[in-house]
Amino acid sequence: MMIHLIGIGNDKGNITLNAFKAIKEADVIINYNDIDLSFFDSEIKDKEIISAIDLINDIDLEDDLDLNDDVAENIDSDEDLDSEINSDDLESNIISDDLESNIISDDLESNIISDDLESNVGSDDLESDIDSDDSSDIDLEDDLKSNPLLERILQENFLIELAISKSLESKQVALIVSDDPNILGLSNRFLQIKSKYSDVKYKIYPGVSSISQSASIVGAPLGDFALIDLSNPITSLSEIEDKVKHILDANLVLAIKNPIDDKREDGREAYNLIKSIINEYNDELLTAIVYSDGYYSIDEFKNIYDEDIDENSIFFIGNKLSYILEESMVTSSDYIVETKLISWSIEFFERYLNGEVPRGLDYDCDFLPCHVNLEACDFCYCPFYPCADGVTGGEWIKDRDVWSCQHCDWIHLEEPCVAIREGLDDILKEIDDLKDKHIELLKLRRKSLLKTLK
Repeated sequence: MMIHLIGIGNDKGNITLNAFKAIKEADVIINYNDIDLSFFDSEIKDKEIISAIDLINDIDLEDDLDLNDDVAENIDSDEDLDSEINSDDLESNIISDDLESNIISDDLESNIISDDLESNVGSDDLESDIDSDDSSDIDLEDDLKSNPLLERILQENFLIELAISKSLESKQVALIVSDDPNILGLSNRFLQIKSKYSDVKYKIYPGVSSISQSASIVGAPLGDFALIDLSNPITSLSEIEDKVKHILDANLVLAIKNPIDDKREDGREAYNLIKSIINEYNDELLTAIVYSDGYYSIDEFKNIYDEDIDENSIFFIGNKLSYILEESMVTSSDYIVETKLISWSIEFFERYLNGEVPRGLDYDCDFLPCHVNLEACDFCYCPFYPCADGVTGGEWIKDRDVWSCQHCDWIHLEEPCVAIREGLDDILKEIDDLKDKHIELLKLRRKSLLKTLK
């Protein structure tokens, strides 16, 4: 039948209608993360429900992680495995030229012998000797005891194998996860495991990811962003370092899932590495932490304490265009409002086009300084007004539909003035261009912001 890989998100009320229908029509429910499914009580009460946590606590990996036998019974081995099945001493002996693997379990229900591996299986004492170049012996039990991370991964793989086995018994299976399957990474692992078998049908249903859920709690921090999940056990520190540096250089918001993963040998080391990179790059980047209970905090990165972070928290490290708007973290996007010109602005830009506007400080101006400090007078009036972007300090005057630049001094600083002039003369040829080319002007503003903001 079919495996329905369903992400229901942290908020069960955000499940898609198609995913809800798949759960309702399933014969078997596999609760991958042992999440609360009480929301679906009336839909799943008569179904076979497999709780991941209970199942994992009961299984012995050496005895139970060979679901290949159950799956193989549902596969036409002549066409797809090119295998020979005998039952003299073992329940099955699968010999394949194409499989470069040797899978051995205590009950020896399945013994896969590959031509490329010189292996010898003795059925009398149920012990295996694997001859390789270094003549090494593999003891799965010892490996698992010494590596809890490996045990966890094999347990999670077991659940996917179980879902495949159930589907090949002509059952509709709903494999439910508490995140978006693609962002969580389960879809990738599922497809890799599924590729070992024939005729496994599946469908993936997106869910509300923990990243999206957490972002909505903080405000609107994302914009263009990159996500790093530090729980991936095979991601090296050098790879993490390379990714973070490129993300920061590209001015992307950085979202971090599982910032501290105690299941990794270097779980805290990975976070400490990221911390050192950001401190060196810009420790004033706006940062939000969202905890599993929904509580969040927003502050500059340099003010984040290690004790504020745990394994289940979500990290958002803003970019140059991230700021606080009414207690929410916001990253500037594409909010565009209609241009409004006033007579003084028109008069100023007429003088600008005629080359009559001074550069730097205008000591002859009766209003100098018009801001707190002595500043550049290149743009007494802003060519981008109204930008409607609070990253530089502007804000709406409540209930009046008027954009106030009172607290914005960016346009009056020397470095931004130089950056703006480099592109403005190519855009502004006549006064009407202030309205007709407003989007081009906003592009110039954004480019200048990225060039001059810390």
